[in-house]
Amino acid sequence: MKQSEIKVSPVEKCKIEYNKSVSELRNYYSEQAERIKKGDKKCLSGELMQLGFALDFIDLVNDAFHIFLDFDEESVSRLENVLEKICLGFYDKKIPQESFEDILKGATGYFSVLVWKNVGGGFINSSLGYGINLNRTDVFVYNRIGRRLQGDKSANVELFYQSLKSL
Repeated sequence: MKQSEIKVSPVEKCKIEYNKSVSELRNYYSEQAERIKKGDKKCLSGELMQLGFALDFIDLVNDAFHIFLDFDEESVSRLENVLEKICLGFYDKKIPQESFEDILKGATGYFSVLVWKNVGGGFINSSLGYGINLNRTDVFVYNRIGRRLQGDKSANVELFYQSLKSL
């Protein structure tokens, strides 16, 4: 039996200042995207991509559920609520299954930014996707969020967040 090896890049210190408001982060993201369009590839990073996914997710949640998310710690419980609503939307076929991957990327980006802002840590890239490094522990939120969206209540993001705070 062949074992899969997880390859993880060295930890990168987060370059984005997450202590800003959602509006300020949106402006920052737009400025960086404009620089990238003009050919400045130095701005292009997985961390910036995660921020973009997070901002898209905030807009989706606000438009679809009229729930405002920001990156403050109080949003963790609202995120758990939103993930439950999305899960039920998939189950009731009110949300098309084709949207699963996009919603998963957005929720993962959002949760990553939420952790970077409130708990800290660094950015990692791996064969499992982007993640967080907290005190030399690599954390991959993609599968956790995916399980939660599929109805696995043991993948509760509030409990997960609290466990990350204790690392």
